[in-house]
Amino acid sequence: MSTLPQVLDPCCGGKMLWFNKNDRRAVFCDRRREKHILCDGRFFEVNPDTVCDFRKLPFPDKSFFLICFDPPHLLQAGETSWIKKKYGSLNRLTWSEDLSKGFDECWRVLKPGGTLIFKWNETQISLREVLSCFSRRPVFGHTTTKRRDTHWMTFYKDAALKAVEEGSGLYPINSKEAITEWNSIPRALEWTDEPQLGAWNWWKDEDSRIPRYVYQDGTVDIVMQIDRVSYQDLGGQWAGPIPEPREPEE
Repeated sequence: MSTLPQVLDPCCGGKMLWFNKNDRRAVFCDRRREKHILCDGRFFEVNPDTVCDFRKLPFPDKSFFLICFDPPHLLQAGETSWIKKKYGSLNRLTWSEDLSKGFDECWRVLKPGGTLIFKWNETQISLREVLSCFSRRPVFGHTTTKRRDTHWMTFYKDAALKAVEEGSGLYPINSKEAITEWNSIPRALEWTDEPQLGAWNWWKDEDSRIPRYVYQDGTVDIVMQIDRVSYQDLGGQWAGPIPEPREPEE
């Protein structure tokens, strides 16, 4: 009988998600082991069970029933900043490849019939961009926080696909397929004062209701104007993300 815990956190950081930071059902991993005093005087510790890179996990195939994949989400953070100490950071040049390898490693060590929970904050990289790096598509997800920039995605490893996966490895899908699948997921939209950045949104004012693309910097293209304007200057309300509008086929 295996003595390996049944839950994996491959990039645990300070274990901020965990109610019990010493939960014996889980194995905690991170590439760091360090201690800090944060700007507010609090003690912060990264103390994993195993120091390793989430792109190359030191576990056999099909080891865990549940995996919580909460990788660093920052590209820009000061070398000595408290935010980098708490959350870590990604490589600006290789982040997409690194996240892709990390997801595939998590999928490799996930048991058939197991669940992978993915958490992402899109303050610097949109969820759409990140999901396009992954070789699987989420079953369902949820958006949290007032700004709606933190996302939880649930992936399920179907036991019925075991024989196929053993024969051919991961199902390869390209970025366009991933985006199409993601956009096809039905979801309820709410009108808010802030749009989803890096995505298409419905925009409305007293006279109009049209789709607009909002860039990561919060700007929007306006017809007949050369420069973009900020969504705050445009006013109105937003609901998104939505699929990219397409012209009707002739």
